[in-house]
Amino acid sequence: MYVSFMETIQKSCSYALQDDSTYWEAKGKIPSAGKLFLVDESDFGTQHIFFDDTIGEDSEMSEVDIRNLVTGEPISYQNAINKYMVRVETHKAILENDYFVKRVEECETRRAEEIEQIESGQAAQMELPAVEEEDDWEKLKLIEANEYLSKTVLPVVYQGLKEIDIERPKDPFRVFALFLLRHQGMVKLPEKPLVPEEKEENAAEEENKEEAHEAAAEQK
Repeated sequence: MYVSFMETIQKSCSYALQDDSTYWEAKGKIPSAGKLFLVDESDFGTQHIFFDDTIGEDSEMSEVDIRNLVTGEPISYQNAINKYMVRVETHKAILENDYFVKRVEECETRRAEEIEQIESGQAAQMELPAVEEEDDWEKLKLIEANEYLSKTVLPVVYQGLKEIDIERPKDPFRVFALFLLRHQGMVKLPEKPLVPEEKEENAAEEENKEEAHEAAAEQK
């Protein structure tokens, strides 16, 4: 299949495939039942990129089944995101003329860094740096309004609008509201760090629970 695909691409520069969303939904929307994307990681001359607005913010929320062409093993989300696959932010793709150009450049840069590491004998595995929750929360408070919306509500809103457009329900506002409530977990926000007063209150509550538990145990 991959060879046939590559031969067709080289001749016509385009190839049409229809994904089976019914099968994906029937399997619980797991990535392994989603859109198959084979990547030849040993091919340093080809930049594989899968653009999709259904790619989530972690491995459990992606509709793309990305695998190594040679081994057939899944490629981890952390190793694939912004290198082999890109989560398309629909509103930005509409408003920014060079949106896809920038995303391609980001993928090429990350892939080039990986190739350089491989050729220099370093480990090929590249993980995104972890950021402490408090830093993430503070960063979320300081970003511009359009970026804040794109990270918080717009990913779910646009998916809901797509569903409304496809289904054309009699009560679109009610269906849209229910969609937002059911799928709000698509966006994972950093937890707000506790202020000192809240930490003290939580500690006091835990202490009271322990005392109540000990008292109940003594009565028995």
